[in-house]
Amino acid sequence: MEPSDARPFPLAKSQRTGSLRRASFALLASVGTLVLGGSALAQLEPPAFPEPLQPGAMEATYQVYSGGLRALTLQLRYDGSVGERYDARFHARSDGFLANFFTFRLDSEAEGLRTEDGLAPLSFRTEARWEDNDPRSVALTYGPDGAVSAEVVPPPEDDERSRVPDDARRGTLDPISAVVHLIEASTQAGICSGEARIFDGRRRLDVVAQSLGSAVLEERSYAIYSGRAQVCRINLEPVTGFWESEERRERYPAEIRVFLAEVEEGRPALPVRIEMDVVARGAVRAHLTDLRIGRQAAER
Repeated sequence: MEPSDARPFPLAKSQRTGSLRRASFALLASVGTLVLGGSALAQLEPPAFPEPLQPGAMEATYQVYSGGLRALTLQLRYDGSVGERYDARFHARSDGFLANFFTFRLDSEAEGLRTEDGLAPLSFRTEARWEDNDPRSVALTYGPDGAVSAEVVPPPEDDERSRVPDDARRGTLDPISAVVHLIEASTQAGICSGEARIFDGRRRLDVVAQSLGSAVLEERSYAIYSGRAQVCRINLEPVTGFWESEERRERYPAEIRVFLAEVEEGRPALPVRIEMDVVARGAVRAHLTDLRIGRQAAER
């Protein structure tokens, strides 16, 4: 269980369908992707990232609590040390008490280039699986003119969504590249900073990071970081491609609070705690529980 600052978990009503549960898990995982986000997961089967951690790369592990119950494990692996390229991968899986009722797994990866104008993604792929259902997947490719092509399964029209127009996709970042962008922008500025236009294959949204000052996080047994952190408010502004019914809109938070800190000296500041309130799920909290650096992989 998480500490008592989390509100009671609102159990799902019996008449809710499996699609509602899948959407709630997808929300938690997607939000984890946007902000990245206990023990190390050496026992994970199959492993989140089968390839060895490369020198200079970072791998951060987060435990996510929904209403005080452990719900998800998130892992972010990021390698930005290879020339002007960046490579980032994200993994989420159901965990804790909720994993006894249904299973969920999401795997995403993004590759791109650094340019004078910022990050330029080249490709993005993601696949999500709920129990034994058919996987849901997205593959994005980026043209030199900023155009974005998408292969989406199932297609938006079969998923009760409107298709995001080509013009709205142009010049956007995928969710993982957006996380890298916000982390690096905040690290460079020394304060929470940055904004991003995001297209994840199904949804278009704008994200703006705003500083709320700093706070001191107390030492906790379930988190690896304690000390001063920058407090960041992430505002999410839906543009198009979202479900339109009020009930489904309530699954998305209006804002997210992220606590950023330099956990490893000389490395980018990372989210060490994430907080949000979701009408459909109550209080959601994520804590950094493990951090590995490529050159230290053999030592940890």
